[in-house]
Amino acid sequence: MGENSSSRKPCPICSKLDHRVRNCEEFRRFSLEARLKTVEENRLCETCLSNHGSWACKSRFSCNVANCHERHHPLLHRERAADIIKADCKTHRIVTESVLFRVVPITLSNGSRRIDTFAFLDEGSSHTLIDASITRQLGTIGISEPLQLVWTSDVSRRECASERVDLTISGRGGRKKYKLTAARTVNSLNLPTQNLRLDEISKQFEHLKDVSVTSYKNAKPKVLIGLQNLDLMTPIECRIGQPGEPIAVRSVLGWKIYGPCGGPLDENQFLGHHTCKIEADKELNKMIRQQFVLEDTGIAPIQLPESAEIVRARDILNKTTFRQNGRFYTGLLWKHDDIRLPDSLPMAVKRLSGFGSKLFRDPDLRRNVHQQIRDYIDKNYVHKATQEELSQADPNRVWYLPLNDVAHPKKPNKKRLVWDAAAKVKGVSLNSQLLKGPDLLVLLPGVICKFRERPVGFGGDIEKMFHQIRILPEDTHSQRFLFRFNEKLPPDVYMMDVATFGATCSPCSAQYVMHRNADENAHDFPEAAAAIKGKTYMDDYFDSTDTPEEALQRALQVKLDHSRGGMNMRNWVCNNVEILQGLGEVSEQRSLSIDYCIEDNRQRVLGIIWDPEKDAFIFSTNWKTELAPYVLDGLRPTKRIALRIIMSLFDPLGFLVPFFLHGRMLMQDLWRIALDWDAELGDVEYDKWCRWINLLPGISALEIPRCMFLPMLANWELGVPRIFEQRTEIA
Repeated sequence: MGENSSSRKPCPICSKLDHRVRNCEEFRRFSLEARLKTVEENRLCETCLSNHGSWACKSRFSCNVANCHERHHPLLHRERAADIIKADCKTHRIVTESVLFRVVPITLSNGSRRIDTFAFLDEGSSHTLIDASITRQLGTIGISEPLQLVWTSDVSRRECASERVDLTISGRGGRKKYKLTAARTVNSLNLPTQNLRLDEISKQFEHLKDVSVTSYKNAKPKVLIGLQNLDLMTPIECRIGQPGEPIAVRSVLGWKIYGPCGGPLDENQFLGHHTCKIEADKELNKMIRQQFVLEDTGIAPIQLPESAEIVRARDILNKTTFRQNGRFYTGLLWKHDDIRLPDSLPMAVKRLSGFGSKLFRDPDLRRNVHQQIRDYIDKNYVHKATQEELSQADPNRVWYLPLNDVAHPKKPNKKRLVWDAAAKVKGVSLNSQLLKGPDLLVLLPGVICKFRERPVGFGGDIEKMFHQIRILPEDTHSQRFLFRFNEKLPPDVYMMDVATFGATCSPCSAQYVMHRNADENAHDFPEAAAAIKGKTYMDDYFDSTDTPEEALQRALQVKLDHSRGGMNMRNWVCNNVEILQGLGEVSEQRSLSIDYCIEDNRQRVLGIIWDPEKDAFIFSTNWKTELAPYVLDGLRPTKRIALRIIMSLFDPLGFLVPFFLHGRMLMQDLWRIALDWDAELGDVEYDKWCRWINLLPGISALEIPRCMFLPMLANWELGVPRIFEQRTEIA
């Protein structure tokens, strides 16, 4: 891992320096026979796939494929006869009369390259599949997306080297070309060979005499067109005879004849009902990379040019945001100027019926929700729409948001109302029409580092931050919702006048307004403005100063600054009680939780908490219900479960690297041995897993001093360190 790439020998397969043979994508695409031959020709070790000469192999690789424990790399695993269970699946062996499948001669092209082949039109397949040999001949370069094929009786096949490609297709000899989109490559399609003798068919079946079909012999289809490209197989014209006779159908790719032909009995082993499962390797790779990116260390990434969507979002924020009567107004970040939303009222009515039933079954929840809605009305977050408002609204900009409640993982009795902006109608949701906007969040590690600089630490949060931001009146029609306090009456139409929880643009809009308010007050409170912009993450403010006097002054200025924008700072926590008294509102909180998910603010398994009395960071483990048995009860996890547990541990500053390192190393081992995502860990890996999770309970006993310079500041008084006083006395 620490090996310098400049001293590493190039991969003998692709000549690149950034990986070894075992990680080479080109090598992984080889057949087993080709891999074995490559290993032999390059004199590679069969265990580690490296060339270490006559030196003994120090690798601890174990195969673990199909419980194989032999000393060879998993990529070189040979199936033994004892490992293969032979079974005769009668579902797939159907004795029928001779049949013609729905096969059509086609031409595939990629730029100037063309190739003639045959396509099998299969309405029982969800995806379009293409033999990888065809794409190699066409020189097509696709996007790597591993695939799993699944058909009847849960029979499945994995295609690790599958790629998603786009090609051009036409009927053989046809001039008009069509798009074949998102086809998935497979190693071997292995479809049945077919013969079509038109002269014999037309003599036998009167209704097929005038069909323009070219005879073919030993046609082996290299493309299977599924429902993903339904437009290519949609019937335009048909020729139908008597029951039990073949039919002819014309689509954009030409005529094809298929069905029973009345010939001799034939044992047909093809059953064409496939589903395709795109494996989540790509997303999982992204998650793992995010665990090691520079942002996690507090180092800012290189700023790349902003996309057109970011530029548009900034332009909307700059043009629509203004202050009025102490509150900020801003517009929704629409993707397009021409907004055309489908009718969402029926969907909202249906969702309200379900939510109403839930409230009816739970009287406590009903009282809670009713009280929250009344509070929203009293605070002018929500208003009941008038008939005039409803009649004058642009129908293309009207959207109804379904209402729902969510519970905090650690506070199940505390419910929060959420407006579901992801609810879809005809494939469209409010969120699908909104931009996320630029990421204006300060990196969390940087905020925490500043929080640790000085001896006096304090912090607080903004009360209902999103709801302090008003939405432009013309956009509030896109934030309508239905509600009724009496189940016997028709629902009323309400409109959210503030930014909502659930809208994809709300986090960006809230950060923009907070920063803009700080900039506009910077002439009165320059230090507070800088602190707000550099020491606030989401709606939580963390700060530290040298003296209690500085802390109190800073906190009061930050509180006043926010109040000028209509936002209220609350829940103050500090390691000095006098400062809390000076703020006039001693918080009931005894600690400050630093427990975020960088993506969507969800609770993490491992909570980082600042205890002001100890002035230390402490840690609490709160395993989710579905993960707890794998950590606490010894249940053997799958590779997928192991990754979930490892990725759910939250450590933004690397306090717990000695604990987490072994888990990440185990994940790398699982990746190297190519263990299937839903396969349980082998004995060797499970032993490592148990040793690692046995370390985790010790995390709860850790205490990390908040102040990084605590030994130097132990005798700090009135902002002057004693070491300076001692030097003065000596002088």
